[in-house]
Amino acid sequence: MYSLEVSGKIDDRLNEFVNAGAKILLDLDDGTGQFSNGAVACSMDTAFQLIIVDQAVETPDYQLEIKSNVGPVYAKKHSKDILEPQMTLAYQAPFNQLTLNGQGEVLDP
Repeated sequence: MYSLEVSGKIDDRLNEFVNAGAKILLDLDDGTGQFSNGAVACSMDTAFQLIIVDQAVETPDYQLEIKSNVGPVYAKKHSKDILEPQMTLAYQAPFNQLTLNGQGEVLDP
């Protein structure tokens, strides 16, 4: 089981989307899945992106449910190779970006 603690300014914003009927996807940017543009970049780092879709949108590629304080977040099953059981997603004000952290390491700076 995976869990995600969302903190900083982002938790309130994500709650607004969820309360309005959205679904949150934590997408491993690996060139696969229905929201990929098909381009694969050669990179030495791991990249995730948050995708917000209407609850009615079918997301068959995103079957891994991650428990979070803003409601369920869905990811591709093969993301398990990179994800950790306990993670945090935090807003970094100086850089205006989100950071995904595992237990003792940064998964996506």
